[in-house]
Amino acid sequence: MDEYTTAETAELLANVRPDRYTAGDISWADEVIDLVADSIDAQEAKQRTAEQIVRGVEQAATRRANTVMRAAALHGALPLDWMDSASWPMSVGGHRVCLRALTADDLRQFAADEGTAASKDYAARLDAVKGARALAALLDDHRCPTVLDLGRLQAAS
Repeated sequence: MDEYTTAETAELLANVRPDRYTAGDISWADEVIDLVADSIDAQEAKQRTAEQIVRGVEQAATRRANTVMRAAALHGALPLDWMDSASWPMSVGGHRVCLRALTADDLRQFAADEGTAASKDYAARLDAVKGARALAALLDDHRCPTVLDLGRLQAAS
């Protein structure tokens, strides 16, 4: 059986997704998960699982390195045992650099990159807040209980 594409999987999910569900709970998608799983070769599944495990461990190490930076900012604290944390990577200018190899220039680049990312994230979140408020106002103005009702009203106009 051919493997499902991302677009096909998205369509399957759209067809079964409930209107409301608890964040993180995708038990409603079990049928889609089973269909996609049946389409994946066993060896490929093993490879993907191993890759996910390795990527997860690497991401956790990066988060721990970022925690070191926060601790330095908040408490002036540096790791007590550099041997444990020396290999933790940080993202610097599109590369990963272990704590043990960071230079002052790397740290300045990290700070600039993170500052830019934080500003973009803040701006994007603020735009989403503004959009939600504007949409809520439209629902109220048109006395529509849901976004779907508003869409139907606009389509009928």
